[in-house]
Amino acid sequence: MNKFLLLCFTLCALNLFGQAIDSTDTEGVKIDIIKEVEITDAKDLYFDLFNNPILVKKDNEVVKYLIEQDSTISFSADKSFDIDYVDANNPLKLLLYNKSLNTVRTLDRNLTQTSEFNLFNLQDYDVSAVCLSSDDNLWIYDQNQHQLVKIDKQGKALYTSIALQSILPYTLSPSFIFEQNNRVYVYDDTNGIHIFDSFGELDTNVGITQVTHFQSIGNSLFYVQNNLIFQYDLRTGDLNILMPLTGSLANPYKKIVLAKGYIGVLYDDKVRIYTVK
Repeated sequence: MNKFLLLCFTLCALNLFGQAIDSTDTEGVKIDIIKEVEITDAKDLYFDLFNNPILVKKDNEVVKYLIEQDSTISFSADKSFDIDYVDANNPLKLLLYNKSLNTVRTLDRNLTQTSEFNLFNLQDYDVSAVCLSSDDNLWIYDQNQHQLVKIDKQGKALYTSIALQSILPYTLSPSFIFEQNNRVYVYDDTNGIHIFDSFGELDTNVGITQVTHFQSIGNSLFYVQNNLIFQYDLRTGDLNILMPLTGSLANPYKKIVLAKGYIGVLYDDKVRIYTVK
């Protein structure tokens, strides 16, 4: 299949909403800007599973842009709860993680807080990364024992991986983890992506490093590096360049995130949401 047709097939799974305010063609792929927000205090950007952009501001306000309704909802954390990571891979919940307090908060789809969990209470673990599991529990990475562990809300271990230091020639230091489609992705900026099954067993390693975001769709990983969108096939190990980023997409940016049919770009002074077709 032509690589640009493959990109369209993969990313253009949803109907387009809103009136495009700008557009460009990138070697046969049409990219339209459907949302632009001028903002100078944004620090991070995500998409939820419904392809709604989620913006985290420096004052710890979380803003979700509802693409279909062309509206927003928000949640404001207190100033002491600095949001270091958002797990938006659960369709019903968001997880907010503060590393210094080692605390997670969960929000429902309307961004109402539903729980708070202090990971310091897990005295047997040194938690360096955390995410939601599909069954409403938590995955944590224990830096002391070098293990991926699923715990329940009382901190009881449900599944525990082998001590990874015994099978890997390096020590993992995850930047973030998330679960999607019965796989748990543990990303280390130096050693790449480590993929586990839903029982915590290590399945494979992928040497993709120095990225701030990647998207899992089917049996492929998609990510942006050096102004190129790549696709990595988990079954064959093939790596393809799907398209270059040109025009406004190639401007200096803080982060690019991918979703089905959308690209989100965080700049120093604005956020842009693009559709791809």
